[in-house]
Amino acid sequence: MRIEKRRQAIVLAVALAAGLGTLALRFTSPTVMLAAPQGRRIADPRKPVELMCGGPVSEIRDLKVLDDQGPVSALCTVSGRTIIIQSGLRCGARYRIIVQTKTFFVKRRPARFDLSTCQPARLEKVTVGGVEARNVFSPDSRPEIVLFFSKAMNPGKTRIFLRDESAGPMIDLGAQWNEAGSRAAALPSVALNGRRTYSIVLDAAAEDASEISPETPERWSFHVLGIPAPPAEDRLIIVDRENQQTLLCGKNRAILRTCPCATGVYYPTPGTYRVYEKIPRAKSLFDDSWFSYFVVFQTSETGYMVGFHSIPVFPDGRPAGGLGKPNSHGCVRLSLDAAKNLYDWAQLGTRVIVY
Repeated sequence: MRIEKRRQAIVLAVALAAGLGTLALRFTSPTVMLAAPQGRRIADPRKPVELMCGGPVSEIRDLKVLDDQGPVSALCTVSGRTIIIQSGLRCGARYRIIVQTKTFFVKRRPARFDLSTCQPARLEKVTVGGVEARNVFSPDSRPEIVLFFSKAMNPGKTRIFLRDESAGPMIDLGAQWNEAGSRAAALPSVALNGRRTYSIVLDAAAEDASEISPETPERWSFHVLGIPAPPAEDRLIIVDRENQQTLLCGKNRAILRTCPCATGVYYPTPGTYRVYEKIPRAKSLFDDSWFSYFVVFQTSETGYMVGFHSIPVFPDGRPAGGLGKPNSHGCVRLSLDAAKNLYDWAQLGTRVIVY
């Protein structure tokens, strides 16, 4: 009798354990679902990304954001069943969101959700008067401004403005687009003033509007020099005495490099010259300092050679003056790096214009 009761007790215990195991499996089954109202492809990751937990969830216990390299330090907040990723996502990446949830007192299997972020369109290049440079000539003129984009834009949702950084309202350029929607060209309605900095202000949307934030402007600026456009040559050197700058220009008057310099008070005199001699190292005629990379383009009235060279250095290592103001004996002083660059770049016969 006792043996029979013991057998019945064992059978009941086994059945009860099996039932509880089945119940536990049901409670730990991955029934919790994650969904994003904006879809799995995020247009602008700089904005908060919202995830919703569906199914029987009473508590979100843990949250992880991973990319191809591993965990990501993303700022996340949880409100009820809603997860908001405030920041930490970057453009053009893939992510996996892992959420550990709990229903009442039962811990559920982690829920997973994959999403990706778009690579937004960007302004890749701007040319002013056919030249891609931060400093351009063309004062008191209306040069053609051309913008090149990384992907097809939506002309109906893209506006391009020109703004004078010193004063004045923005000007709507009203650009003309190519068929692909990746290039826009415009002529300013007013002439550009010399010695002014202008900015391109872009309020744009890509052709696929979901892949760029229309509210995010992109800017590009350029400076109009107060110097008339020089003759078009493959190599040209300009000395701007007023601003104490030396400009190296290439094809189509493109400014390849702008260097601070120090001229003399009287020399070099305004005019057009040609490089006629290059001397690796020379001694000053006025003191015991030495300088390097002497590129000669003018001869003074007293017969002295005038040209570009590095800042002279005395035997004890002291430099003979600095840059940015007229303090030389007549030559154009440059930093050692700029002087070497000009020495290697300039050729005999290269035109030099002094303003």
